[in-house]
Amino acid sequence: MIAVAILLALVGIGGVAFGAADKPSTNASTAGSTTSTSELSGSDTTLPGATDTTVAGAGAGAGATSTTAASGNHSTATTAAGAKPSGICGDAPATSTDPTANQAPAIGRYTFVDCTDNSKTVDEAVTAGASSNGVTRRNVTADMGGQQQTSSIAYGPNGVLIESLSFDSPQGRLTCDLNPDVLNYPADIHVGSQWSGSSTCDIKNNAGVKYGTIKLDSTGKVTGKVAATVGTTTVNAWSVEGTITLTATVPSFGSQTTHINERGYYDPAHGIEVYRHAEVQNGSGSVTTDEKLSSLTPKAS
Repeated sequence: MIAVAILLALVGIGGVAFGAADKPSTNASTAGSTTSTSELSGSDTTLPGATDTTVAGAGAGAGATSTTAASGNHSTATTAAGAKPSGICGDAPATSTDPTANQAPAIGRYTFVDCTDNSKTVDEAVTAGASSNGVTRRNVTADMGGQQQTSSIAYGPNGVLIESLSFDSPQGRLTCDLNPDVLNYPADIHVGSQWSGSSTCDIKNNAGVKYGTIKLDSTGKVTGKVAATVGTTTVNAWSVEGTITLTATVPSFGSQTTHINERGYYDPAHGIEVYRHAEVQNGSGSVTTDEKLSSLTPKAS
């Protein structure tokens, strides 16, 4: 859950600090009201369809907050704008059944669909990482408005950990090796689980040249269990809420801080969030996204 929100935050930070590529504009709306958004990078008045997270306990309900998902892989579906997709969108019923233990997701490409307009989609590619010593690694890559951004995630006895981040910039591919690793989900996850952490990393290119630093503070908690429907399959998932504060410091630019609130449904049996709601905000503006997984079976990358 945290991994995707971090990538969304980097879209805004990268736009200012590293001269990110142009991004498509989007806007967010809520049933009965309209929420305007502004480009987090400050380069224009519209926003990349990133995931933002505002979380603590606000129930997204069907037809609640929705936003466009920024991606270079938009669907060509002919569904009319504003059509409500079927299935979960923050309104899954509670269940008494515990989800299973954390598992790494299957390799392939997963599609997330906007909760208000199912013609808007974003794809995430999951590839194999360097697994060893009982730890399975996956690289999760999303195209955020023309920027390829990747989280390297480890699934093992210490839980689900984000080990590093990498993203495109005019300076080339930049990487940030988080120290310590960021806890995405604990190994002994259960209702009432709470966790927090603070991590930093140096932003470097392939030659080892340092461009700046990132500081990441995060919290998470499990608020319940739900029976979520993905396509025609119902899975047991944890209802999770969290916050992220991400500050990027680049000597030639200064510092920019992005605050994120998020909530979602995490299916540990498939190692993936089946629903996620996020609210991202910094000094240049804010954006909200609300999206669900379209299928538990990934497409071939």
